[in-house]
Amino acid sequence: MFSLNEKGRVDLAYMETLLNRRADEFLPELKGLVFHNPETEQWETEDQYLSGDVRAKLTTARAAALAQPRYVENVSALEAVQPIDLTASEIDARLGAVWIPPDDVEAFAKSRLDPPRDLGTM
Repeated sequence: MFSLNEKGRVDLAYMETLLNRRADEFLPELKGLVFHNPETEQWETEDQYLSGDVRAKLTTARAAALAQPRYVENVSALEAVQPIDLTASEIDARLGAVWIPPDDVEAFAKSRLDPPRDLGTM
């Protein structure tokens, strides 16, 4: 896609000049390859739109599809890439993991290394 190489994004106006066609004429040919993001109001490539927080994107797309049927395709595509929910036993929490807040790691370490003292036995 020249638009991605030259502009770094899906740029329909640029594509119109290259193809000498209106966007509504060539967009059907790009079905499934580009998606209009209802949250950002921008066109995005398939790999960009169908990655990241796809759960939040699905919620947004469902709401948008109620108002504008053109987003039904987004809903279908996002439903197909939803991750499987993990059980608690499948989650491996390691100290230093980016999703564990540093304050929680510090509190855990303090609880293990410096247990509370019983002041009544001193």
